[in-house]
Amino acid sequence: MWVGETTQVPKNYLKNNYNIIKVEQGCGNCQGKDSKDCYACKENYCNEEKNVYKHCWENNGKICKNKYMEECFTERTKTNGVNRGCGKCPSKTCETCNKNRCNDGQDLKYYCKSKKGEKEMIKCDKPECYIKALNEAKNEFDFGCGSCVDSDLDCAQCKNGTLCNMNHSSRM
Repeated sequence: MWVGETTQVPKNYLKNNYNIIKVEQGCGNCQGKDSKDCYACKENYCNEEKNVYKHCWENNGKICKNKYMEECFTERTKTNGVNRGCGKCPSKTCETCNKNRCNDGQDLKYYCKSKKGEKEMIKCDKPECYIKALNEAKNEFDFGCGSCVDSDLDCAQCKNGTLCNMNHSSRM
């Protein structure tokens, strides 16, 4: 028998860095760190990203934390603003993603009513929607992204909100 100092097996760690938007891996411990942002373990190759919470953007630059397999969402609001957060989409004008801080809203499309799109809506690059009367007596209309030709009196356009071209009973 002998008495002396024992060396502790170095702990691997994984932490989520607020400022850099990346996950860091290394050796050490999580002392003094939030348990949702840092995971310590002693096995080889155990410091995987799936062991820490992912960060999702919320409104006003805040962050919410979500388990690794859960989603972040980015929603186009009724007034063409952007709503962001953790979890499932609260509306049909919304997209989900699965990476750390993936829901920045930069590439979020606008939505207009359309006969061509899924769920009778279509994604648009600009917030402009139109509705055109094909045969108003038979309640036949065309809907989509974009604006009307100035000479087309049977067409109306809007850009005041998501799916703004849904109401064909009143001119926009």
